[in-house]
Amino acid sequence: MQLGGLALGKAPLICGVLEKSFDSRKINKALKAGANMLEFRVDSFSKKDIKLLAAPLKRLKKRKVPTLLTVRSNKEGGKGRLTDAERLAIFNEFIPYFDAVDIELSSKKIIKEVIAKAKKARKLVIVSFHNFKTTPIMEKLLSIIKEARRAGADIVKLAAKVKGSVELRRLAGLLTDNTDLIVIAMGPEGSA
Repeated sequence: MQLGGLALGKAPLICGVLEKSFDSRKINKALKAGANMLEFRVDSFSKKDIKLLAAPLKRLKKRKVPTLLTVRSNKEGGKGRLTDAERLAIFNEFIPYFDAVDIELSSKKIIKEVIAKAKKARKLVIVSFHNFKTTPIMEKLLSIIKEARRAGADIVKLAAKVKGSVELRRLAGLLTDNTDLIVIAMGPEGSA
């Protein structure tokens, strides 16, 4: 699987996250620190205008830096207090400029349209799930993965709060049989 010019699934990769605004200094710092790709958390941007991002995104494409568009919902950590209709409008406008999109599985009102638009534009689709309180049991995690794949995910992202080694092993265990997963263990005990 490819993300821009980057081969996925062969080794762990690092994604730098850009919040609040497009800042070339932060981008260069992330890339120098080893980021393989950049996620743009557009929900947190003070100005959500593609005209401001189009030229810088083209420069990143020339540098072969893959880009990920995220317009996170409020219930899964979004910062912009955006309605689903506002988020959908941003996705529709921004998708052509990015290599991939991230949409939450819980975004039931807009997920089908966002995935259809991304697939039509030949963009990689990440369907994500976040639990900021705990790590679900294995059966629930496997159910989430299946549901995300049925929705059209090329890659499924699971981010869960870890409260001990059992939960950490549960999340890490998902990676042994799946190369199309992003797994994030949140919290101090998840840093391992």
